[in-house]
Amino acid sequence: DLANNFLNKQKLIDMGYNIYIPSNYVSCRGVVRHVDVSITMEELIDGSRTPCGILEVKRLNRRTVVDGVVEYVPTGSVLFTFDTTVRPELIEIFRLYVPVIPYISPVTQCYKCFRFGHTKNQCRARQELCRNCGKKHEEENNGKENCNTRCIHCQSTDHTSLDRKCPEYERQVGIKKLMANEKKSRADTVWIDDNGDFRNTHLFSRS
Repeated sequence: DLANNFLNKQKLIDMGYNIYIPSNYVSCRGVVRHVDVSITMEELIDGSRTPCGILEVKRLNRRTVVDGVVEYVPTGSVLFTFDTTVRPELIEIFRLYVPVIPYISPVTQCYKCFRFGHTKNQCRARQELCRNCGKKHEEENNGKENCNTRCIHCQSTDHTSLDRKCPEYERQVGIKKLMANEKKSRADTVWIDDNGDFRNTHLFSRS
């Protein structure tokens, strides 16, 4: 009740604050696999039973590129958003009990500045970086100059900043897993290093 009352503090609203309760404190998400693609989301909601409420159901798509054209193909995985903070282990769908696994959201990386946590459309950087060396080139020569490969995250010369084998990318994947398993927001998440110590993840990369 205290949290809900705080949302209606008119003084803070008048000061321009956007007050809300983070979704991970009031709901949770989980994935159900092997759901026939012919089943609509409306049919799935009507045929599902769970002790907690279902807020949203969304089929996950797989991104593919065919002849240079990006297409999104429906998969058998369905994302459920539950009206509870504890993910149910099972859900009844059409009188069958199926497991609900944690939803690990994909890593978001900008193709303009190569930082994590936002997309190219959201990027505030003024100039796009070279995908090979990570530096600024003249716009007309971007990506065409004879530059040396370098990753802006780990400074390696063996891969580019967009390589998924980069240690920083793997760390970001670990952050996503921790967010899903520990029910933490991105801002609250910490990462356990190789020594078992907690350290800040520097989640909000600069543009």
